[in-house]
Amino acid sequence: FIYVTGNYKKKQVRPDKVPKNVILLGYISDAEYTEMLYSVDATIDLTTREDCLVCGAYESVAVEKPVILSDTEALRFYFNHGVIHTQNNAEALKNAILNVISNKVVLADQIKVLKKNKIIEWNILKDQLIDIQNQILDAKNKL
Repeated sequence: FIYVTGNYKKKQVRPDKVPKNVILLGYISDAEYTEMLYSVDATIDLTTREDCLVCGAYESVAVEKPVILSDTEALRFYFNHGVIHTQNNAEALKNAILNVISNKVVLADQIKVLKKNKIIEWNILKDQLIDIQNQILDAKNKL
């Protein structure tokens, strides 16, 4: 099954015209969304913007779910384990979904590695930012 969140009515998608295995959820509560994230095998978050790091990718990493993302330079660079990058067309997306199904155990292991690596990177950056902040405060106090 493929669950789709968001305003499908805005895009004039008719529920009676989608395949039976596609469930249009519309907008759901944060609690429902979180529950959905934990319950799925993988997520899909696509964009047409080259320099966009999509929120769904971060959310997928947080709950350790493989993710299918658009094949942009920014997304390839930042999300590089446990991810299938794809073009935004039906055939490529179909192949990406089949790839996730075939490799979900490996991808699940890889996304856990990505999460650990990102936590390490974020903590290093946080420490660097705190050091810079302290240097600025020290310099200000010396004035």
